[in-house]
Amino acid sequence: MIFRIRADAAAEEEEADRKRAAKKAQKAEQKAKKAAAAASDGTKSEPPAPDDDPDGTKLLKTATPLDDALKLWEPLQKLAGTRIETWISGFEIYIRKGQLNFSGLLRQADRQECT
Repeated sequence: MIFRIRADAAAEEEEADRKRAAKKAQKAEQKAKKAAAAASDGTKSEPPAPDDDPDGTKLLKTATPLDDALKLWEPLQKLAGTRIETWISGFEIYIRKGQLNFSGLLRQADRQECT
């Protein structure tokens, strides 16, 4: 009698597992259909335009490279002001520009407590 109950319970558990797996597969299929429908309903993506300067040589040709570097460094200073690498790169930019008065830069770095 006990063996029948255990066998019945095992059979019911297997049936429940099969139902769960079937339901999961059905949901995955529906999700895939929705994704395919959304992809086909959207605008057709056009191939990207060919890159005129794949190596970036035109981008590197600038009349004021240090000023451009400083423009990139200033937002970095605000967003990653606690990192020592930020202040080292700023120091290198100012050294190359020939601006040897770093008092303002050093005060800012000191306030940020670089790590």
